[in-house]
Amino acid sequence: MPKFFSFALAFAVLLIAGCGGTRTIETPAAPPPPPYAEALGEWAYLAPGTPQGDIRGTVTILEGADGLEGSMTFDFLMDPVPLRNVVYADGTISFDNTVQAGPGQFIDTSTAMSITGDSAEGQIDVPGFGQFPIMADRVVEESAAE
Repeated sequence: MPKFFSFALAFAVLLIAGCGGTRTIETPAAPPPPPYAEALGEWAYLAPGTPQGDIRGTVTILEGADGLEGSMTFDFLMDPVPLRNVVYADGTISFDNTVQAGPGQFIDTSTAMSITGDSAEGQIDVPGFGQFPIMADRVVEESAAE
């Protein structure tokens, strides 16, 4: 019996020592951001040389439940205009919207801007009026910039 007890005690010590080792628990890496992440946020834009003169405003691109969505403001309109057909591909954000130019007068526009870092530039296409350049810079909140 003492041999069995010695063997059982030795086995138990080895078993406990083996279970008490250090284990490293690896946390899975965060998934990479989606490719359109560089387009998300608020952009202050300038569209110079339009029939309305130089137009300023903001474009806001958000991730919605069904894809990208957003809105656009114009310095001559009170309310933001919703964006349609918001698509990001190969570093370019494109979207359509409809602007009320007067009572009962609506103008459809299409915009495409290539994004490089915190800047973007491209064209606004206004059927019947032509294409106009647009330049934009990402709006960075002061708290995020510090």
